Amino acid sequence: MIPFEKSHKTDTNVTQNCHKNDTVSSIPKAQKPWYAQPSPEQVHYVELMDRLRFQWLGGGGVLGQWLRAQFGPLRADWAMACYDVGALPDGRTVFPYVSLEGFTTDGKVMRYNADGHRCREGGANVTWLHAMEGLTPCVPLCLFGEELLKGAPYAPVGLVESEKTAIVAALWDDHCVWLATGGKGNFRAQTLCVLSGRTVLLYPDADALGDWMAEAHRLGPELGINFQLPAAYIRRIGTPEARNAKWDLADLIVS
Repeated sequence: MIPFEKSHKTDTNVTQNCHKNDTVSSIPKAQKPWYAQPSPEQVHYVELMDRLRFQWLGGGGVLGQWLRAQFGPLRADWAMACYDVGALPDGRTVFPYVSLEGFTTDGKVMRYNADGHRCREGGANVTWLHAMEGLTPCVPLCLFGEELLKGAPYAPVGLVESEKTAIVAALWDDHCVWLATGGKGNFRAQTLCVLSGRTVLLYPDADALGDWMAEAHRLGPELGINFQLPAAYIRRIGTPEARNAKWDLADLIVS
């Protein structure tokens, strides 16, 4: 069921290049976080997001059913509980974005097919809690799973793009804290600065490999993050077939 080798051996050249000029002085000073002096709008926003987390159903919806079929009910429910994954009555899955400090910054709502893949037919298959409530986001979006960093301060971090992939990866290898950017555009300094001082193993989607490598070279020294790219993964997704099919780590794990 899991043919992809569980190896985090990295590509030496990539690792060295990411930190060729890394020094303590190159790490920027932290700016005052928004929650140090939140505005009334920000207080209202996070309070509403927290209330919404207690209103949705458990079980993960259609995606949760697929995870149980792949990994067994006990393991799948454990993983979904770690990330506080919820569901709406129509079967859509809710992925909460909870910051290291415990603030719910938003939640992504996605519709999945029974085969575990995103539903791409019709409309409204991907939305956000703020949009469903008619709100404008007023706090920075964090990484999916970010709150798990507090419980594992010395563990390596595995970073992927998709929330589903982070959950599948956590079931595949529990030696890492698995987080997701939630989109290519969220691989940026404002979001990744929470990983300063960490070793971060990058598992980008096949069609984003070049972009993530370039950003890792730029942001690694700037943020003090030890970005690494596992060599075995690069070999598997660096093919034209993988790029055309837009494979990610979850595709390799459950193939």
